[in-house]
Amino acid sequence: METLRDLLSDAVRKESSVREFCRKSEIDPNFVNNVLNGKDVRPELATLIKLSEYLHRDLESLVALAYPDVASKTKLSPAARLLAQRIEALPEDIRTALWKLVTGEV
Repeated sequence: METLRDLLSDAVRKESSVREFCRKSEIDPNFVNNVLNGKDVRPELATLIKLSEYLHRDLESLVALAYPDVASKTKLSPAARLLAQRIEALPEDIRTALWKLVTGEV
């Protein structure tokens, strides 16, 4: 079974370094290093979205890797899945604005 650590390890290997992977993906190097070093870290949704975009992976599968205990207990409805896919397809500036609106950061 693939883990978030496996996924990041493969991605970093393809880019030749954590630094290069983080520069290209715009993901915090501290997060990547903590995962690679086996620390139990829970990424924010924004990080998972960046990973999803950079690695061309389904966001739901990344959520399942990052939160296996939660993912096994919850299933997205077809409507929620469709909404998530539509949000993922939006330009980043619109996704950022939506995220701020939903989380109350506005």
